[in-house]
Amino acid sequence: MLSSASQTIQQINEFGFGWVRAAGSADLIAETLQTLTSYGDYGSPQVVEDLPLKAPGFTATRCARLLQGLADQLLGTGSRLVTGLYFDKAWTAQPVGPHQDLFVPVNGRIDDPAFLRWSARGGYHYVSPPDWVLRESLVLRLHLDPCPGGMGEVSVWPSTHQQRWSKAQVDQLYLQPRTACSAEAGDVLAMSPLLLHCSEPATREGQRRVVHLVYSRAELPPGLAWMTPA
Repeated sequence: MLSSASQTIQQINEFGFGWVRAAGSADLIAETLQTLTSYGDYGSPQVVEDLPLKAPGFTATRCARLLQGLADQLLGTGSRLVTGLYFDKAWTAQPVGPHQDLFVPVNGRIDDPAFLRWSARGGYHYVSPPDWVLRESLVLRLHLDPCPGGMGEVSVWPSTHQQRWSKAQVDQLYLQPRTACSAEAGDVLAMSPLLLHCSEPATREGQRRVVHLVYSRAELPPGLAWMTPA
């Protein structure tokens, strides 16, 4: 286990997020960008959703192996990649308001009131699973560019990962202080999907490319399966 993994786990448990600094080398970042651009024209701004499904070869890359190793250390052995995206955002991109990451793609559909707000997109089922699934999940965001303050960085409301928040509650929390998550290239931000977060308006020019992958060790009930292979 990484020497700092226990500290990062403690931060995630207490605050909903933590850092693995300098996790990705310059060579790994260059290789990752080359791999991603080989799947098509990823001009800025660009968001590629369901990355493991639309670019299955990505799971064999050094980047994917690095993040899988971190997931095993921070979330637990047996964690699996369940979804993810790659985005390349220009500094002029619109900021994203406060939200929690409550939806995952699944294979199948069941009649269970704990699984909410079903939808279909791109041939996949999406659902908001119960909180026990999200608590057994972890987001890892590998920064491929430096992201200092003013570059549209993610900001989080610490310790908001213990529950779902209604729109009225989010509106109130938005008025509370938040923590900006500035990063260097190669840094990995680990966070709970339930953590309330947003992206800040950019005030300086620059490129912001991030690999955002979601891992889970939750076992779905009969009739449902993760979209990605085990």
